[in-house]
Amino acid sequence: MGRLNIGGQGHCTAVMVHSDRMLVRARCLYNASEGRWWSPSELFYQAGYQNDESLAGSAISEYSIPASYNPKERTTLSSVIKREQEGWAMVKLQEPLGYKTGWMKLRFSDKASEDYAFTAGYRPGFPHALRVSSNCSNPVQFNSGSFPCSRMGTAGALPKFITTFKGLALVLPKAARKNMKSMVRMHNG
Repeated sequence: MGRLNIGGQGHCTAVMVHSDRMLVRARCLYNASEGRWWSPSELFYQAGYQNDESLAGSAISEYSIPASYNPKERTTLSSVIKREQEGWAMVKLQEPLGYKTGWMKLRFSDKASEDYAFTAGYRPGFPHALRVSSNCSNPVQFNSGSFPCSRMGTAGALPKFITTFKGLALVLPKAARKNMKSMVRMHNG
């Protein structure tokens, strides 16, 4: 896990899921004030970022978003739920940092009954410190429209994780798997 720095104007939590790939919220890659997608050259990933230090860093070579993702969609309750379920982007790093830092397993589920669930990430007001919230209930239900994990005051939900007998896993709703199959490359560097 680490921090994706965005155009010198902000950051988002990103989770490594392969040696050179990570997942991030698609909304993070859209520059709403200018009505355009950020260029990969404006993005930089810092693995394990904490208090101005990181384990490693890499520029971004390209990213893909779900074909159905619309950053200009009017905000309604149903659009917020849809973005929560489907709004993930795949980002490719120029350097395969995962061999140095490791990466998370993915789990697609609308109900996860594992023993422990939590959220983790960088939230507004605390951009230099990774925060973890253990205020999650079981089972984790994405399709109900409820958010069982504490959002820790963020503009958007942080990634959700579970512990399993095989270790930690990033949990995404099943709708995200379908959308990952239909991702379109938006930008390459």
